[in-house]
Amino acid sequence: MSHIRINALSDTPVTNGVDGDLAAALTMAGDGPIVIMIHGYKYAPSVQNHSPHRHILSLTPDESAPRSVSWPHHLGFGGNRADEGLSIAFGWEARGTIWSAYRKAKHAGVALARLIDQIGTLAPNRQVDIVAHSLGARVFLSALHHVKTNTLGRAVLMAGAELRSVADAAMDTDAGRVVEVLNITTRENDLYEFYFERAMCPVSPTEQSLGHGLKRRRMNWLDLQLDCPETLAGLRRLGFPIALPAQRVCHWSTYLRAGMFPLYRAFLRDRETLSLGTLSATRPVRPARRWSRIFAITPLFGTLIR
Repeated sequence: MSHIRINALSDTPVTNGVDGDLAAALTMAGDGPIVIMIHGYKYAPSVQNHSPHRHILSLTPDESAPRSVSWPHHLGFGGNRADEGLSIAFGWEARGTIWSAYRKAKHAGVALARLIDQIGTLAPNRQVDIVAHSLGARVFLSALHHVKTNTLGRAVLMAGAELRSVADAAMDTDAGRVVEVLNITTRENDLYEFYFERAMCPVSPTEQSLGHGLKRRRMNWLDLQLDCPETLAGLRRLGFPIALPAQRVCHWSTYLRAGMFPLYRAFLRDRETLSLGTLSATRPVRPARRWSRIFAITPLFGTLIR
């Protein structure tokens, strides 16, 4: 067993009965990484047509669904190898208005923290890694306030939907000072970030989201803009050729573009070779400014919005 499903029932993690229990899954996981995957807005395990367990968090997703890409498969799970580890699909109720989902993400963060601590108790010598998209980043950052065990290893946040000030506070916790975070940004996500900021902080125009990175530099946090030509060239030199963005606006390109998952997989599975320091060397001195992609003069191929 290399893959199980666990859902947040308010602030409590509940294992899917079909998958067996967490302890058994950890025993069978071998020495590979333990990766918890967290979806974003509009998914809900309780709604069949919108369940992440039939979609991005499944080893065999419904191919008829839009943007149906198996995260666990592309992260190296499901191959029945002794060293592949354990992928955990973490579902939470993320439907409703953006304000409702934002509140629910905080409760789901408590459930995630309890799950991380359970793993820390059952497998005290193992680390837990995180891969999260959009509001899933808020779930992860909320969990940092509640994690009690020294269990977290690395996290990949893709187009994270959270405010910089909230993220800074989370990284000031005990768990936040330990975990290594790779924050994947792209100017393709500018429009979504702008609407998110105005929805969350309508009277605070200076508040910004994670697309701008953290306000304060931290050794265990790296912002990597993956529509930046210099960054893409640097990653190509490291052996990670990533496709050029095809749209000016896209909220899902951080996992849909070809070449993204080999980078994430290596970050989680080859820690000594692919460190935050190594990845930092691929970045330009200054990231591109907001709207630089939408209003670029150079013609861009493909559709405007995906």
